Amino acid sequence: NEASHFVSILQEAHMDNWRMGVYSPKEHCEAVGKAAKEYFNVKKATKQFKLSDLEKT
Repeated sequence: NEASHFVSILQEAHMDNWRMGVYSPKEHCEAVGKAAKEYFNVKKATKQFKLSDLEKT
């Protein structure tokens, strides 16, 4: 069925783009980040930019 194939592609794309944030007090940021990466098995580092950062390039 074409519709269900299309829906499965959309679901897969949604999961590929899914993001999650982990928050902590500033003084614990490095340790919490490391623990979260290990716990959630994060494969790659991500970098988030502000729009103002992108305008400078």
